[in-house]
Amino acid sequence: MFGILLVFFLASSCGTDEGFDEKQFRGPYELGHGLSQSAKDEKTKKKIDDITMLVGKNLFLSKTTRLNKETSLLKDSIENSSFPYGDKQQKYNYVINLDGEIIVAGWDPDVDFRNVVLDVAICPGGTDFPLQSPQRMINWFPESSANGQSPCWLDTIRKDGLLDAISKHFLLAQGVDRTIRNFNPGMPSEWTDTKVSYAGELIVDLDSCTYSLNNNSGTYLPVGDELKKVAEYFAEEIGVGPFSYVNYYKDTNSSKIQSEIHATENLSITTTQISTLCPVNP
Repeated sequence: MFGILLVFFLASSCGTDEGFDEKQFRGPYELGHGLSQSAKDEKTKKKIDDITMLVGKNLFLSKTTRLNKETSLLKDSIENSSFPYGDKQQKYNYVINLDGEIIVAGWDPDVDFRNVVLDVAICPGGTDFPLQSPQRMINWFPESSANGQSPCWLDTIRKDGLLDAISKHFLLAQGVDRTIRNFNPGMPSEWTDTKVSYAGELIVDLDSCTYSLNNNSGTYLPVGDELKKVAEYFAEEIGVGPFSYVNYYKDTNSSKIQSEIHATENLSITTTQISTLCPVNP
């Protein structure tokens, strides 16, 4: 009887949140959630082609990890983003997996970046990537449409940047301690069948020393109406709540992507400045 109780205790104590419900954000979300089958197949093929290309170029620079209040990952990332404009704004992709873990991408601590040489076809002007900063989240703000300053483009026409490519939601969905190296082109369904509880971006504004969340994941297309719950969940998991959240949605009349910004001041969470995380207090 004691053995049975012990096994039950061990089983029930595993995971980030014993009470986490993978459906609480109206998920789980599969790749291409809500799309027609043909559109979903097209998106799946694109994801397979993109990750296969990264494998072919040996771009094994990132590794997935947890973001929670037990680690200093967010603080270290904010303080050590050495990219241009990293002192103004930082963008990080995130996924909440089916176990309730917030997953992000960091520079792989197992890689000796001193020996990494990036293909001149990708980085024609050379680059001083923050390869000296492993175990930091990968800030892809330099490649955002508002900036577009990355020195390394995988596709100069589409403006597909290296930073975003190695921290995609498709990779984050695969769990903790996963790298692009783990993708098997011969068995893509091991990755394409993976579902998530939610996905989006965490955006840090260094001027105001706050962060915001959104549902901007073209891979899993989560419902923006659930962002209020996601904001509350982040506050609980990482110890500080977002200043706002942004709902991206497609306008039914114009079919264009629109956005709605919501302040979190009325939520039942402690929303404070993250001044203790910022390099310089505002």
